[in-house]
Amino acid sequence: MQVGGSFFCSENIRAKARTFLFEYFFVYQEICNFIDYIFLYLMSTNEFWNRQTKHSIRSGSSI
Repeated sequence: MQVGGSFFCSENIRAKARTFLFEYFFVYQEICNFIDYIFLYLMSTNEFWNRQTKHSIRSGSSI
């Protein structure tokens, strides 16, 4: 096993990159969950409004 300054440095950089990637991945997951939540919320409100407009059109009342 080689124990040198350059080897230690590269291992250190690799470890830092790994932790950075893990943190980035978790932040990315959180953002994805947030976007999914907003998307589902918009879809549900869209369904609600579609139902309301269909109901009002069917009953003959203007919106």
